[in-house]
Amino acid sequence: HEMSKVISHAAIQSFIQTVKMDHVIWKSEVYKVLWGLSDKNIHDFPDHTCCRLGEWYYQGDGHTLYRQLSSFQALESHHKDVHSNGILALKHNEVDRGKEKLQSLQAMEDASNRVLDKLTELEAAIITLEEEKATADAIATPKTCPLNQSNPPHDEKSIKHDGAATLQ
Repeated sequence: HEMSKVISHAAIQSFIQTVKMDHVIWKSEVYKVLWGLSDKNIHDFPDHTCCRLGEWYYQGDGHTLYRQLSSFQALESHHKDVHSNGILALKHNEVDRGKEKLQSLQAMEDASNRVLDKLTELEAAIITLEEEKATADAIATPKTCPLNQSNPPHDEKSIKHDGAATLQ
Protein backbone atom coordinates (compact mmCIF):
# COMPACT_ATOMS: atom_id res chain seq x y z
CA HIS A 1 0.00 0.00 0.00
CA GLU A 2 2.76 2.46 0.95
CA MET A 3 4.72 1.62 -2.21
CA SER A 4 1.72 2.30 -4.47
CA LYS A 5 1.21 5.66 -2.72
CA VAL A 6 4.83 6.62 -3.38
CA ILE A 7 4.53 5.60 -7.03
CA SER A 8 1.24 7.48 -7.43
CA HIS A 9 2.69 10.66 -5.92
CA ALA A 10 5.78 10.40 -8.12
CA ALA A 11 3.65 9.97 -11.24
CA ILE A 12 1.54 13.02 -10.39
CA GLN A 13 4.61 15.12 -9.61
CA SER A 14 6.35 14.00 -12.81
CA PHE A 15 3.36 14.87 -14.94
CA ILE A 16 2.96 18.32 -13.38
CA GLN A 17 6.68 19.04 -13.83
CA THR A 18 6.46 17.87 -17.45
CA VAL A 19 3.59 20.20 -18.33
CA LYS A 20 5.35 23.06 -16.56
CA MET A 21 8.40 22.40 -18.73
CA ASP A 22 6.19 22.13 -21.84
CA HIS A 23 4.93 25.65 -21.21
CA VAL A 24 8.41 27.04 -20.77
CA ILE A 25 9.39 25.41 -24.07
CA TRP A 26 6.21 26.66 -25.81
CA LYS A 27 6.98 30.22 -24.69
CA SER A 28 10.62 29.91 -25.74
CA GLU A 29 9.44 28.89 -29.22
CA VAL A 30 7.34 32.08 -29.37
CA TYR A 31 10.41 34.12 -28.46
CA LYS A 32 12.57 32.29 -31.03
CA VAL A 33 10.13 33.28 -33.79
CA LEU A 34 10.07 36.88 -32.57
CA TRP A 35 13.87 37.01 -32.52
CA GLY A 36 14.13 35.47 -35.99
CA LEU A 37 15.73 32.27 -34.68
CA SER A 38 12.97 29.95 -35.89
CA ASP A 39 11.12 29.35 -39.13
CA LYS A 40 7.94 28.36 -37.31
CA ASN A 41 4.78 30.29 -37.99
CA ILE A 42 1.58 30.94 -36.05
CA HIS A 43 0.01 27.71 -37.31
CA ASP A 44 2.80 25.69 -35.68
CA PHE A 45 1.64 26.79 -32.22
CA PRO A 46 -1.16 24.70 -30.74
CA ASP A 47 -3.97 26.39 -28.88
CA HIS A 48 -4.66 25.63 -25.24
CA THR A 49 -6.71 22.52 -26.07
CA CYS A 50 -4.05 20.76 -28.17
CA CYS A 51 -0.90 20.87 -26.04
CA ARG A 52 -0.15 18.08 -23.55
CA LEU A 53 -1.79 19.96 -20.68
CA GLY A 54 -4.83 20.87 -22.79
CA GLU A 55 -5.36 17.30 -23.92
CA TRP A 56 -5.10 16.07 -20.32
CA TYR A 57 -7.39 18.87 -19.15
CA TYR A 58 -10.14 18.47 -21.74
CA GLN A 59 -9.97 14.82 -22.79
CA GLY A 60 -7.69 12.85 -20.51
CA ASP A 61 -7.35 11.80 -16.90
CA GLY A 62 -7.47 15.40 -15.73
CA HIS A 63 -11.00 15.83 -17.01
CA THR A 64 -12.06 12.37 -15.89
CA LEU A 65 -10.55 12.35 -12.41
CA TYR A 66 -10.01 15.92 -11.22
CA ARG A 67 -12.49 18.30 -12.87
CA GLN A 68 -14.32 18.70 -9.53
CA LEU A 69 -11.24 20.27 -7.89
CA SER A 70 -11.30 24.06 -7.64
CA SER A 71 -7.59 24.26 -8.48
CA PHE A 72 -8.27 22.27 -11.67
CA GLN A 73 -11.09 24.62 -12.65
CA ALA A 74 -8.99 27.72 -11.87
CA LEU A 75 -6.29 26.59 -14.29
CA GLU A 76 -8.31 26.84 -17.50
CA SER A 77 -8.55 30.60 -18.09
CA HIS A 78 -4.87 31.21 -17.29
CA HIS A 79 -3.77 28.37 -19.56
CA LYS A 80 -5.92 29.71 -22.37
CA ASP A 81 -4.42 33.20 -21.84
CA VAL A 82 -0.86 31.88 -22.20
CA HIS A 83 -1.62 30.44 -25.61
CA SER A 84 -3.86 33.23 -26.91
CA ASN A 85 -1.43 35.98 -25.87
CA GLY A 86 1.59 34.16 -27.25
CA ILE A 87 -0.15 33.69 -30.59
CA LEU A 88 -1.36 37.31 -30.49
CA ALA A 89 2.23 38.48 -29.96
CA LEU A 90 3.21 36.54 -33.09
CA LYS A 91 0.38 38.18 -35.05
CA HIS A 92 1.44 41.63 -33.85
CA ASN A 93 5.00 40.82 -34.87
CA GLU A 94 3.89 39.94 -38.42
CA VAL A 95 2.36 43.39 -38.93
CA ASP A 96 5.11 45.24 -37.04
CA ARG A 97 3.08 46.37 -34.03
CA GLY A 98 5.86 46.53 -31.47
CA LYS A 99 3.92 48.06 -28.59
CA GLU A 100 1.04 45.58 -28.92
CA LYS A 101 3.51 42.71 -29.27
CA LEU A 102 5.17 43.66 -25.98
CA GLN A 103 1.78 43.97 -24.26
CA SER A 104 0.81 40.51 -25.49
CA LEU A 105 4.13 39.07 -24.33
CA GLN A 106 3.66 40.62 -20.89
CA ALA A 107 0.12 39.19 -20.72
CA MET A 108 1.51 35.79 -21.79
CA GLU A 109 4.14 35.92 -19.03
CA ASP A 110 1.63 37.01 -16.39
CA ALA A 111 -0.73 34.20 -17.37
CA SER A 112 2.17 31.74 -17.43
CA ASN A 113 3.11 32.62 -13.85
CA ARG A 114 -0.50 32.00 -12.82
CA VAL A 115 -0.50 28.67 -14.69
CA LEU A 116 2.62 27.57 -12.83
CA ASP A 117 1.07 28.60 -9.51
CA LYS A 118 -2.20 26.81 -10.32
CA LEU A 119 -0.34 23.67 -11.39
CA THR A 120 1.49 23.65 -8.05
CA GLU A 121 -1.84 24.04 -6.23
CA LEU A 122 -3.38 21.34 -8.41
CA GLU A 123 -0.53 18.94 -7.66
CA ALA A 124 -1.12 19.35 -3.92
CA ALA A 125 -4.89 18.96 -4.35
CA ILE A 126 -4.50 15.79 -6.42
CA ILE A 127 -2.13 14.25 -3.88
CA THR A 128 -4.56 15.12 -1.06
CA LEU A 129 -7.46 13.64 -3.04
CA GLU A 130 -5.51 10.45 -3.76
CA GLU A 131 -4.59 10.11 -0.08
CA GLU A 132 -8.23 10.60 0.93
CA LYS A 133 -9.32 7.94 -1.57
CA ALA A 134 -6.67 5.53 -0.26
CA THR A 135 -7.79 6.14 3.33
CA ALA A 136 -11.45 5.61 2.40
CA ASP A 137 -10.54 2.41 0.54
CA ALA A 138 -8.54 1.17 3.52
CA ILE A 139 -11.45 1.81 5.87
CA ALA A 140 -13.93 0.14 3.51
CA THR A 141 -11.77 -2.95 2.99
CA PRO A 142 -11.97 -5.34 5.95
CA LYS A 143 -8.62 -6.45 7.24
CA THR A 144 -7.98 -10.14 7.69
CA CYS A 145 -5.36 -11.56 9.93
CA PRO A 146 -3.45 -14.42 8.32
CA LEU A 147 -3.05 -16.10 11.71
CA ASN A 148 -6.81 -16.30 12.21
CA GLN A 149 -7.34 -17.96 8.84
CA SER A 150 -5.57 -21.15 10.02
CA ASN A 151 -7.80 -21.49 13.08
CA PRO A 152 -11.11 -23.08 12.13
CA PRO A 153 -14.20 -21.51 13.65
CA HIS A 154 -15.61 -23.30 16.68
CA ASP A 155 -19.05 -24.74 16.44
CA GLU A 156 -21.30 -26.00 19.18
CA LYS A 157 -20.20 -29.64 18.69
CA SER A 158 -16.55 -28.86 19.41
CA ILE A 159 -17.11 -27.03 22.67
CA LYS A 160 -18.01 -28.79 25.94
CA HIS A 161 -20.07 -26.93 28.42
CA ASP A 162 -17.29 -26.97 30.98
CA GLY A 163 -15.20 -24.69 28.70
CA ALA A 164 -12.72 -27.30 27.46
CA ALA A 165 -12.65 -27.72 23.72
CA THR A 166 -12.77 -31.27 22.45
CA LEU A 167 -13.42 -32.80 19.09
CA GLN A 168 -16.54 -34.93 18.77
